[in-house]
Amino acid sequence: MSQQERFNYLQSLVSDRQLTESLEMLEKSGISGDFALFIIQNIQTLEVA
Repeated sequence: MSQQERFNYLQSLVSDRQLTESLEMLEKSGISGDFALFIIQNIQTLEVA
């Protein structure tokens, strides 16, 4: 799966409010903790804009 495909999938998970799955996906990519939450928050902010 390409980086763009992973981002699109993550974006769809966040849109569907599947936050646990979003965090798990980020963790598999080596991103966890506050930084993972920061990424999810920014994706949610982009949806509103």
